[in-house]
Amino acid sequence: MGVDSNTHTESDGTRVSGNGNNLQTRLGLRMMMDANKMSTETGGRIFLETNWLYNSSPFSIKMNSTEVSQSGVRNLAEFKGGFESNLNKHTNIWVNVGYQRGDHNYQNVGLSFGAQVRF
Repeated sequence: MGVDSNTHTESDGTRVSGNGNNLQTRLGLRMMMDANKMSTETGGRIFLETNWLYNSSPFSIKMNSTEVSQSGVRNLAEFKGGFESNLNKHTNIWVNVGYQRGDHNYQNVGLSFGAQVRF
């Protein structure tokens, strides 16, 4: 994950730059259960997963000579659960909720939903 930002100088003279070069790896286990076995074309799946995420370096920002980075994000435990469904052979939808926990009381809760349409 290479996040590049331009260095700029604020109106008070503070020079601000960012460092976002990071390699994130994920190792996990996903368990799925078919919610509807009546059709192979349509139906849904419920899933639970657990992951270990490792970040090679934290994202940081530098203001003049002072660097600030986020604590607790190098090693994260992640838990997710959700539902995926094939509405028809061209359309899929999904929703999931996730929780991440790291050192120094780092916590992150997320909700995502989406759709995919194939032509």
